Order: sequence, then C-alpha cells, then structure tokens
Amino acid sequence: MAVLLNNELLSYSFCKINGTCCVLHSTKQVPLCVNRDLHYNNIYCHQDIEISPMNHKIFAAAIALAACAASHASVIKVETATSTTGAQNNANAYKSAVETALQGASYASTYVTSYDHLTHTALFGGMQNFAWKATITFNVDSAANWAFRASPDFGRGGAIFLDGVGKDYFSGDFWDTSYSNPSQYLDFSVNQLAKGNHTLTIYGFENCCDGAQQAQFKIGNGQFTSFSNTDGHNAVPEPGTLALAGFGMAVMGVARRRRKNA
Repeated sequence: MAVLLNNELLSYSFCKINGTCCVLHSTKQVPLCVNRDLHYNNIYCHQDIEISPMNHKIFAAAIALAACAASHASVIKVETATSTTGAQNNANAYKSAVETALQGASYASTYVTSYDHLTHTALFGGMQNFAWKATITFNVDSAANWAFRASPDFGRGGAIFLDGVGKDYFSGDFWDTSYSNPSQYLDFSVNQLAKGNHTLTIYGFENCCDGAQQAQFKIGNGQFTSFSNTDGHNAVPEPGTLALAGFGMAVMGVARRRRKNA
C-alpha cells in the first residue's frame, strides 16, 4: 500500500502476528507493530490512499489493523544459533541450553508457513553445529483430546514443551522421520486440551548433518496434520489488539471523511 503523507510517498507492506495485523515501512524498513515480533509476509494491499498530515506510525498501524483479515493459521517461528552443546539429561535442560545458545552473536530467526520438511540449511544455511528452537502458537476452539508429535533431526537430542511445560525429550540421535521407531520422535497427548491459545515449543541441538523436520497435531480420532498457515488454528488476538483494530477502523473513517470534505 502507498500512503501520501507530508508530500512523501510512503510504501507499506502488511503482516500478521498471531492474528494481529502489523505494518512494515518497506522503504525505511521500520516495523510498526505493538509488542510483537514482525513476520515479513506481504499481503494483497494495492490501493493508494491520500491523507492529511498526522502521525504516520499511528496511521500505519491503524491501516494495517483495519485492512487485514483474520488468518486461519498457526504461527510458526524458528530460531537458531551456532552451538556445539552436547546432549542434555532432561527436557528443562534442553530448554535452558538452547535459550542460552540463542543469546549468541550468530542468532537468526524466521517465520515459516508449514512445519513440514523444514531444514536448517534451507532456512538459514549451514547443516551442522546449531541450536534450534521452534515456537508454534495455535488456538483451540473448544476443549478436545489432542495428540502431538514431532520428528526432528537433532544429532544431540531435543525436547518438546506445551505452554512452557516439558512433555517429552530424547538425548540420543534423531534421524528417522518415518514414525516407525518410537525413540525417533517426540510425542505426547492431552485429554481435553482447554479452549484458548497455546504454545508448542521444540528445542534441540544438531551436530551433523541437517535433515528434514516435521511437527504435527491430531484432534480426537482425526488424522495427524502438520502445523501450517492453513490449519485453521490461528491464535485469537488479545482484547487490547481488538480494541486497537476498532480504533484503526475509526481512524480510516475519519481520514476518508476529511478527504471527501476537502
């Protein structure tokens, strides 16, 4: 979207974070998003809008929040850093060790559309000696029985957490992605997982050599499905975000009326 402000043509692209709409100034690369990480994911905004001078950060955020439709998707963030850390002896130890490694200068992160056939090489380059953290934020519409499984490729093992609680770990070498060997994947189930937002987190260390990874869920007697941006489990925006979205629409209405009356 292009916005004419103070005779400067400002170009913006839009993104969604956990169902929240944010905006990126695509010329100055200034993220305008309240208390959120930024997902650089441009979407379908092409019209030009001419407005009277006002705080461009407020306007941009308002436009983004009002213009973006809700996405039916889990949000998947992957973080990495160089590490030669060895195997750990419990889930919390993996979490702590990976979080420590991510404080290093080699830290990098990205968002992905699907947790299926992910590789470190494709996302960041490099296929050995790295720490891996994947955070999947998703929503449960109504309480139900959920099962989770993750098939990582961690030469020094890894762990899986739900809402900050360790659920499974393995200190050995993950290498088989067929789910035929129980020691080669992380899994757990929850009876009547509560309605609302939840976070699934996967931690691990790879020495050599990087391979495909996957994370899936199953509801009730359904089939296992990989988490993705089309899985229908988008996290619900917080009340403050919804209020800001309403404010955004109001700002748009005022801007249009001023332009019409000019």
